[in-house]
Amino acid sequence: GLIFFNAIFYSEIKDERINNINNNIEKLIIQYDELGQNKDKAAQRQILNEALLLIEEGSVFEFNDLFELLKLDIQKREKLFNNIFLVSNSDKLLIFENNFANSFFPNKLVSNSYLIWILDSGSGRIFQYTISDNSFIEIFRQNNFINDILLGEPITMSYDQFGKKLFILDSNNNLFVKKLNNQLDVYSLDSFSSNVKFVDDMEIYNDDLYIYDSNLNEILLSKFQNTAQNEYFKFTNLIKLEEKILGIDFNKKLLLFTSGNIWQYNDSLIEFSCLGIDEFPSKISDVIFGESYEQIFIADNERNRIIECNNGKDFKGQWVNKDFIDIKSLFYDSNNQNLYALTSSSIFEIEISE
Repeated sequence: GLIFFNAIFYSEIKDERINNINNNIEKLIIQYDELGQNKDKAAQRQILNEALLLIEEGSVFEFNDLFELLKLDIQKREKLFNNIFLVSNSDKLLIFENNFANSFFPNKLVSNSYLIWILDSGSGRIFQYTISDNSFIEIFRQNNFINDILLGEPITMSYDQFGKKLFILDSNNNLFVKKLNNQLDVYSLDSFSSNVKFVDDMEIYNDDLYIYDSNLNEILLSKFQNTAQNEYFKFTNLIKLEEKILGIDFNKKLLLFTSGNIWQYNDSLIEFSCLGIDEFPSKISDVIFGESYEQIFIADNERNRIIECNNGKDFKGQWVNKDFIDIKSLFYDSNNQNLYALTSSSIFEIEISE
């Protein structure tokens, strides 16, 4: 009889206590989410610690379904707070075979929703991959002739999503413009400036042509609109940094980055920090804009991850993959809202969703 009485008494205490714990955890979740809007990280950490203590206390009882759900909610928020919440929807769109090309060293990728172009600096070629039928063709090869012009080593390329043109820059300072009808225009960059000799990166946006010269360590701007093939380009010096710039991107604002820093430029340089990130990367290989200048993707080769920052400043999430080894290039295709990541062995396709 005493054992039966104790069992009933314990059951009532257990039910009352677990209900109180559940109610308190629910309140803490509401408080945590409200603080999230104001980025009060210290208060959020305190609330998480309180909730984790309640979960530890509740674990001595039998779990009910509500407790299990609340526990999962808190653990999810803890992972997100500590920035170890991983987005796993990254699939290998293409794996490069060993015999794909001699000395294959891909280092740049651009896309226009159904075509992907890969610049291979190892063999001095550019390949075009058609997603729908998995076909590969070569569209550019070093030491070939186009319009009686000897092709140099392809240095970089950019895709103008407005004009639907592919821009290719070679080591002979020739700028090739490939249009949808496969017409190819050629411009000589020798006319850019007597000082411009080492263009490492370029971006085309609404007929604005941005180039980065690693020798000058300067970003320069010119108008591409209404420029005839035999006319001179007129450049203005836009930005000069002490640190070595690794690359640029443009979407209403100019983006430039080094291995450990990122800036946005719109009349003035503003350092980019991505609030809420666990640790800012120190081995950045590429940074690009997404759908707008308020969405930014960062390739962090130190931790095999791609970071997404929204609203131009806040950490949103990250993709971490052991196969993200030495990411060479990122490209956001606004037509299909996919993010592509290029490594030395694969192309990854990442679906971006809200």
